[in-house]
Amino acid sequence: MIYATFSEFSARYAAKVTEAEVNSHLLPFASARVEAALGPYFPVPFQGDNLTAKDLTLDLAYLIVLQRAKDPADAAALSKNLDGRLAALAAGRAAMISASGDLLFAQPQPGGVWSSHGRVESPVFDTGPSGPADPDWD
Repeated sequence: MIYATFSEFSARYAAKVTEAEVNSHLLPFASARVEAALGPYFPVPFQGDNLTAKDLTLDLAYLIVLQRAKDPADAAALSKNLDGRLAALAAGRAAMISASGDLLFAQPQPGGVWSSHGRVESPVFDTGPSGPADPDWD
């Protein structure tokens, strides 16, 4: 799910990028990064009214623009800020905020990943209990 629009991106940042580039590359990639970073701690995809997901998506999209510029040092401060915000959300020190003002705090799920259905999924390569499956097997 893409959490921001071209008009929101262009209202926040004066970057020389096309609407097609923002819609086809920057926003989808940034949205996927938000879900990847926070998926183990929050149900994904996020609700459409999640202002924090929108804010992070816009900043991550702009970070992509800065990182490919001739002077990528401009991206360092924004990258550090985003890493700190993502870490605070994942650790439960910050909350995601919806448009209605509802707060959603991280719910870490050891060994699992939240699904969009709100349940924890087992890791794909979970080997289960150790030992032979057949107790008579030697």
